[in-house]
Amino acid sequence: MLLTVNNLTKSFSGKKILDNLNFKIPKSSIVGFLGPNGAGKTTTLRILSGFLKQDNGQIQFKDKNYSEYSHLIKNKIGYLPEKLPLYSNMTPREQISLAINLHSIKNPEQEYERVAELTKIKKISNRLNKFLSRGFRQRVALALSLIGKPEIVFLDEPTTGLDPEQIVNFEKTIKDIKNQEGTSFVMSSHRLEIIQQLCSRAFILSGGKIKFDSEIKDKNLKKIYLKTIKEK
Repeated sequence: MLLTVNNLTKSFSGKKILDNLNFKIPKSSIVGFLGPNGAGKTTTLRILSGFLKQDNGQIQFKDKNYSEYSHLIKNKIGYLPEKLPLYSNMTPREQISLAINLHSIKNPEQEYERVAELTKIKKISNRLNKFLSRGFRQRVALALSLIGKPEIVFLDEPTTGLDPEQIVNFEKTIKDIKNQEGTSFVMSSHRLEIIQQLCSRAFILSGGKIKFDSEIKDKNLKKIYLKTIKEK
């Protein structure tokens, strides 16, 4: 198992946002957290990616505890936040090259070519980020999250702002990367159809609790999610 989470809990200002979450993420898989706004999806991904510390609970990456091996584990994790971390007055090549240098990667040009090829951004690599479409900005941000060949990448609402064609292209890119590199992806979304099209397993999250954990093909997934939304 790539990632194992036990009794994950987080509160803000006395309000419990995550309430004893338990789940596992297999190697080379695409898994989705499905839930309405405010369900705790972003908080979960921020904790798993190391940007936020949990109050209680244990997170293990390949049987190594996050807190005990944080310096080793961080190099194995990528994160794509909903708010894209792009500098408007830099080109994709400039920003990705800067990030690669910060990672102290031995062959920076080879690493740039790898992530640019995986995300299909070579043709726009010398345009300023501020002039790119949302679809290409999303691809550039994805390329940043892939630097250093992480074993798992967390995607927070990755299809926000994308039109239907861009969503289809993005989904294909994620599947291709998983197949080529063996990367696992954990994504969040409030849209059932996105999770169904891209993921092999889904966790329905509401009120900081996992209400349902199933394979995508489970016939009860849609019914339980719609019920969860109504109860919110």
